[in-house]
Amino acid sequence: SRLVSDKSDLGKCFQEADPNSDTISDLVDTDGGFITIPEMGGVTKLVPLNNQLIILASNGIWSISVTQGAFSPSNYGVTKITDVGCNSPESVVLVEGTILFWTLSGIYSLSLNDISQQASANDITVGTIKTLYNTISSVAIETASGYYDSINKQVGWLYNGASNVDPA
Repeated sequence: SRLVSDKSDLGKCFQEADPNSDTISDLVDTDGGFITIPEMGGVTKLVPLNNQLIILASNGIWSISVTQGAFSPSNYGVTKITDVGCNSPESVVLVEGTILFWTLSGIYSLSLNDISQQASANDITVGTIKTLYNTISSVAIETASGYYDSINKQVGWLYNGASNVDPA
């Protein structure tokens, strides 16, 4: 629905400008709407990061950000960050401007470049705990739960080690 500025706007689920008009049929910034990302699978989690909305989905990660100024139906961009998806909503942890999350292939960090503000994802298990991570079953990965201790600056995840055998 469109932007509500007073009580008379409540319940109005249509554009301010008439899309069938010969004179003004353009999308108006106070109009509501939805964002379509055709190739995106099931959404796992939405996380705000700086001036972007990060969408973690089963088949990849996307970012929705403004092109300039404030967000509006005519002023946003969608960027695919990675093909690596997240099937574990409870594993997603926001740690001081960085998103950490579990995937079937590793633990990833997603952060914004200081200059371009473009998000990038990196597998942080490579060269560290990759061998151990590869022994964790997909069931345990998908049900892992993360937390962040801001006082001690530590992140951790809980997972069911008893489910470390994938069902046949």
